[in-house]
Amino acid sequence: MDGQIPIDVHKPAFKLTFEGTFGAQLIASMINASVYGAAMTFVAKYFKYHSNSDTLAVKGLVILLVALATLETMCTSYQTYDNLIYKFGKEDQLNAISKSAMGKYVGVYLTTFVSQLFYATRIWTLTGYFSKHYRLLTYPVAVLSFIQVSSGIAQVFFMGYAKTFLKLGYIFYITFKLIVVQGVSTAACDAAITASFSFIYYNNRSGFNSPTHSLLNKFILYAVNRAAATSFCAIISVFMFYYLSGTYSYMIPLLLNTHLYVISVVSVLTARGSMREENYSLHLSNIHIPSSNGNNTAVDTNDIPLTDA
Repeated sequence: MDGQIPIDVHKPAFKLTFEGTFGAQLIASMINASVYGAAMTFVAKYFKYHSNSDTLAVKGLVILLVALATLETMCTSYQTYDNLIYKFGKEDQLNAISKSAMGKYVGVYLTTFVSQLFYATRIWTLTGYFSKHYRLLTYPVAVLSFIQVSSGIAQVFFMGYAKTFLKLGYIFYITFKLIVVQGVSTAACDAAITASFSFIYYNNRSGFNSPTHSLLNKFILYAVNRAAATSFCAIISVFMFYYLSGTYSYMIPLLLNTHLYVISVVSVLTARGSMREENYSLHLSNIHIPSSNGNNTAVDTNDIPLTDA
């Protein structure tokens, strides 16, 4: 190890087998590609039917998410092909950590980061209509999001530092801690986003009429549902990485999360139109929020952060 990498080899929970490694990788790649296609369908629907009223910044955000999700999918697919076709049977080459292996993780962590910052900006904007004191809710979301992406990129750094999976095994105690921090901070950030939306909506319902109450209840339900799938995938991937070590099964929920975040953000942007159709008697732009000074403030529909998992 050239005396540079501390020796602390982790003993896999399962014996290394073709089925557990490259078989699981192939399944993860197939599921990943399928959900990527579903996410792109949401994106296409958004740009065709719902993007006209959005700013260039919002459209740019969606394009950035598409680029990151595409990067992750391309790297995952290439790595699968590379391992199963080009390098198959060549143990020395299979031991090397390829750029595509690192690229897919960069795609996962950056997609998560951009999506969570999107929700942080929605919370910041929404609180301007109620009380600016609520903007403190934005800070935990932003901090947890930065912890998530920092620990994720640190993992990629150590992969590049080790250069081979064998050497990476000698710093398992470092990489596993980073994986735990990344997974837990991802789930915690999603929980903070959900709690913030629910708190704001629930604590500012007084003074609204019945249709508006119904609409806000839907907002709260959307906020709760939004984090369920992404948080589950983040936590389960950590458990699978440790308790199913020796396999690549953890890649299934980890890679899946990339496209769940894309679907989540795009669903926010498309749901506004759907909610208007369902509540045609109550146009969202006509909602007036009782402010602390006794005046009513009209809500801009583009700032209402509807959420959907």
